[in-house]
Amino acid sequence: MQKVLNISKFGLSTFMFMMLRIAFMIGVAVLFVTPTVFALLRLLDVIYALTDMHVGSALKALVIFIAYVSILLVIIYGYFAFKQYLRVLEQKNPKYREFRYKLYDSTPRRIGQKLATYVMLIFLTVVFLFPMIWMIASSTKPEAMIYQQMGTLRGFVPSLTNITDWFVNYRTVIVEYNLWKYALNSVFYSLTVVVLNIIVCSLAGYALAKLRFPGEKAIFLFIIALIIIPIETTIIPLYTIVHNLGLTGSIFAIIIPPVVSIFNIFLFRQFFRSIPVELEEAAIVDGATRLRIYWSIILPLSKPIIATVATFVFIGTWNDYIWPIMVLPAPSGDAWPLYPIQAALNTIQQNPTVTQGQILSSLTLTTIPMIVFYIAMLKHIVEGLGSTGVKF
Repeated sequence: MQKVLNISKFGLSTFMFMMLRIAFMIGVAVLFVTPTVFALLRLLDVIYALTDMHVGSALKALVIFIAYVSILLVIIYGYFAFKQYLRVLEQKNPKYREFRYKLYDSTPRRIGQKLATYVMLIFLTVVFLFPMIWMIASSTKPEAMIYQQMGTLRGFVPSLTNITDWFVNYRTVIVEYNLWKYALNSVFYSLTVVVLNIIVCSLAGYALAKLRFPGEKAIFLFIIALIIIPIETTIIPLYTIVHNLGLTGSIFAIIIPPVVSIFNIFLFRQFFRSIPVELEEAAIVDGATRLRIYWSIILPLSKPIIATVATFVFIGTWNDYIWPIMVLPAPSGDAWPLYPIQAALNTIQQNPTVTQGQILSSLTLTTIPMIVFYIAMLKHIVEGLGSTGVKF
């Protein structure tokens, strides 16, 4: 505090320079935010105009979008040109260079950097979250209001005049379209696959990390090679196997194939390699079997990687769309449907009476469980990923 108030140490000009620097950094951040947000709004106008086959409106919105992008590029160019000018001035002017070095560790400079950092973080958060904010806000509005507020800032705020109608769309998709049944299916599929995948992949990873047997290195290298194969290339062979086993049309077609994951086996293997071997040796001296060591020592120490794998598997199973449509029958009649929620969204959207607000509300409901699960596991995810370095 004393350092901030002691203006006379650097002189009034120094203090004013730092205040101008802080204002400049904040102003630059705001200049980056404004055209970017407006450009993204205009891009939404282009997309929706093309969706509705309004070529004239799409071209008009595209021209405005290009104008905002041009402004943003000019700002970026001007910013870096100004930085280059200051760098050249510092090299040519000894007094200015001395002045900059004197201010390098000053408190006003650190304050300016923190403020600019926070502004940029808020900006990036808005950029990445604005589609979700628009989706949630639009899900509480009637369809006419959604199109009326499209491309404006009011589209990102729920309607304050019809607060009682916020949950009309949600009630419709849950009750009339039986979205709750599909949600229960997805919860069952996802949790079952998570548990089975962790058991199978952790056992395989434990064998590759801790057991010594002929061909161990070759198997591990083969697993690494399989990781690069796209999942799309395996769908047809996998469907043939499932069909020949007579599993199509049943929930086992959804649960059994994702139980084994090459990537998750790799993650478990790398994590288990970091566990000290002395713990196993002490357990073996006490008469513990390999299975007992795995269950009582290895798994309790592997919470970070278990949380990481559980998050990947849960989100992947919850978002699975193509595979359930291929192997499960479409909902019909009063029988309990087998579709998960993502596959059901396609059925709901094909309904001729469904509205845009109902579609957005159903998308919002499908997003909430993934966010909740991710937040619950977030504490261990970074630690788990940081402990799986490549070690042969």
